[in-house]
Amino acid sequence: MSRFDLRDVSERLSRSRDTKAVVFEFLRALDASRPDWRASLAFYEVSADAFVDVFEIEAGRLIRREIVVPANELPERLVRKLFDASAFFNAREKRSLFSAGLGAAPYYEAEERDASQLMPLTVLPDWRACICVPLGDQSDLMGILVLTSAKKNAFGGRAISEILPVKSLATAALANHLRRAAYMDAAAVRPAAETITDVEPAPVAPLKLDHVPAAGDDAREDAPAEIASYEEVPAPDEIPAHAEMVAHDGPAMPDAEPAIELRGQLEDLTRRSQHVDEENRAHTQMIENLTSEYAERQRGADEYREELDRVKVTMEELEEQTVAATEHLSTAYTELNDASWEMQDLERRVEFARRLLRFVSEEPDERTLTHKVVTWLCQEIGIDRCSLMTLDQSRETLEISAQCGLEADLVGRVHVRVGQGVSGWVAHNRKPLLVRMRSQADVTPEPQADTYNSPSFIAVPVVHNGRLYGVLNLSNKQGGELFNGVDFDCASLAGAVLAVRLASCEQANAASAWAA
Repeated sequence: MSRFDLRDVSERLSRSRDTKAVVFEFLRALDASRPDWRASLAFYEVSADAFVDVFEIEAGRLIRREIVVPANELPERLVRKLFDASAFFNAREKRSLFSAGLGAAPYYEAEERDASQLMPLTVLPDWRACICVPLGDQSDLMGILVLTSAKKNAFGGRAISEILPVKSLATAALANHLRRAAYMDAAAVRPAAETITDVEPAPVAPLKLDHVPAAGDDAREDAPAEIASYEEVPAPDEIPAHAEMVAHDGPAMPDAEPAIELRGQLEDLTRRSQHVDEENRAHTQMIENLTSEYAERQRGADEYREELDRVKVTMEELEEQTVAATEHLSTAYTELNDASWEMQDLERRVEFARRLLRFVSEEPDERTLTHKVVTWLCQEIGIDRCSLMTLDQSRETLEISAQCGLEADLVGRVHVRVGQGVSGWVAHNRKPLLVRMRSQADVTPEPQADTYNSPSFIAVPVVHNGRLYGVLNLSNKQGGELFNGVDFDCASLAGAVLAVRLASCEQANAASAWAA
């Protein structure tokens, strides 16, 4: 079963507000999965063809190291396997080592000789196991994940298959945030729409009617400068007949000169009024033009806001689709991993049965058969102790007849009655027994059980056609690991094959004795 809760990891990555939050959740999930793992993430800068900004988790906080690691200073095998097989042959052209995109290999397992070149990207300087996993969006390289451990062979095939789904989730989240940041930067460059707040017409100088120049200033210098009021004077043709002067030789009528002066003032005022009207019409047209431009720009701003709202809705839908796709991908990864492990277990069982049958068929001497089978089981299953207990002449007590890994003085002293202890229970019930935790077992182990290196052991009966030939005991799996279902099936198969072989030998001996 995977060490990662992919649903929880997906929710944490989806809720991350920016790129640093995604990196923190990703590295925290990797460090929390195994106590001996230390993870770091470096981003790839295309323009510099180098890895920059190395992130790691220290004391529950995200630490950023601003360093630059050129790509051509990384191990040659790393670049060839993960990215571009011809990278080092194109050095003179000054191309990027990762210009060809990501390769087909999902990860690179570093050797201890690569420690000096990978030191800027790793957390542990004295690691014993290290893998490098690229992070890429389609064919573009975003960064590289480096996992180190102080234990040797810490990253087996199963560990890699568990890391890859989490890496895929983090890659999708990082690509989403990076695309969103690029979109916001592009939107910020676009100039904002101009807004017209207020338009005022140009001030028009008021026309003063209390200061009107006289029509004959050049002839009459003593004319007054200001006129308080004036009366409209009728035109000459409107003067009544009785007011005309009869004398033809006399001077001009004295009232005609003020009338001419007032007429000139009126014409001047009319011209000024027309000029003011033209200016007002020009200002009105200007105001209408500005109002129309403002309304057009306002419509453009409204369309831009509507387009922005549509883009936001589209982004939300894409995020929902990404979350759904992530869940489907996680489920597919889980099912694929389960099927892969089941296939590997089945292949291991079939291969074990094939090797066991070939080994038993190639051993003609029945006297050494049991000793060789016990020794062979220790090598094949990877255990330190294995013994075959058979019935004595009374057929009520089990004693060790073949063993591997037991002390010599212990072999002759061990006698177990049928029905007592683990071996006695298996002999009495004719059923195999797998104990993963000794504290939870219903059957009490033998007194020598204090020498076991783990709380797990296996005991299977050697039975054929209802006859009991003995009991096979397996314990002390190498590395202190617990026995699993595959080990139990292989041990049960070994007991059945050994019983068939012992039965055939017994029948052959009986036939030889009868013939003699």
